Amino acid sequence: MAFMAKRIHDAFRVFKEIDEDGSGSIDESEMRKAMALLEFPIYRNEFDVIWACLDEDGSGELDYTEFVTAVKEHEKDKVELEKESLHQLTSYTYDWS
Repeated sequence: MAFMAKRIHDAFRVFKEIDEDGSGSIDESEMRKAMALLEFPIYRNEFDVIWACLDEDGSGELDYTEFVTAVKEHEKDKVELEKESLHQLTSYTYDWS
């Protein structure tokens, strides 16, 4: 339970840092700046697709709920990828001949 509380706190802290104007939501400009600061290379059309997925209600801004949903999905995808990689490593058949 303490781990989950820390993850929620971390997500809230990151959300507040990205929300430069303190509006309680993240707009497209704030998200672009955050991605640039993280040196996350992305083309404009890729960003537009990602933004459309993140902005579930089409408001042009991410509220905290949308942000947390995106973080959870990212974590879930990351875990699935790690499981798949581990499965591939452990199921590899070695030819010792």
